[in-house]
Amino acid sequence: DTADVVLVGADRIAANVDSVTAASGQLVVLGITVLVDADTRLEDQSDEGVREFSLADLRGGANPDFVEVRGVAVNQSTIFATLLQRQQPDDEGQLDGRLFAFDEPDFQILNVVVGTDGLTDFFINEDVEISAQEFFGGAAAAGDEVQVKFLLNPPGASTPILAEEVEIED
Repeated sequence: DTADVVLVGADRIAANVDSVTAASGQLVVLGITVLVDADTRLEDQSDEGVREFSLADLRGGANPDFVEVRGVAVNQSTIFATLLQRQQPDDEGQLDGRLFAFDEPDFQILNVVVGTDGLTDFFINEDVEISAQEFFGGAAAAGDEVQVKFLLNPPGASTPILAEEVEIED
C-alpha cells in the first residue's frame, strides 16, 4: 500500500543491472531495489530494440544490461520506478539523489556508498568548482540533491562506487 509511504526524493540511477526478479516486478541496480509496476514506462533504447520491452528482457549477473532508472525513493534501499530504460552498454554510471550521510572521503546517496579520492572533481551547479575540503567542510549538507558520475565496477561488485565527479545541485 503506497498510501503509507514517506517519499525521500526523486532519484536517477544509470548503471548495470545486478539482478532481476521479473515475476515480482523488481530489479536491483547498485544494490538498490527498483520496483516496477503498471505505471512504470518501460523503454528499450539498446540495439536490441525490443518493442514490447519488459523486465523479463533484462539481464543481470556476469553480462548485465545497462539501464537508466528514474523514480522516487521511498527509503534508503528502494525506488519506485517511473521510467526504466535499457540503454547501450556504458562504462560510466550516474547516481542522482539526496545526500544521506557523509564522512570524508565517503558519502552516501540512498544505501550506495560513494568514495572519493584525489582525482574526484567537485562542483556546485556544474560551473563552480570546489575542493573536497569545501564539499565535506560545509558546502554540502545532508538532504542536498547531488549528482555523481563514476566508472562502473565489474559485474558482481556494484558498490561501493568511486566518484569521478560530484555536483551539488540547487
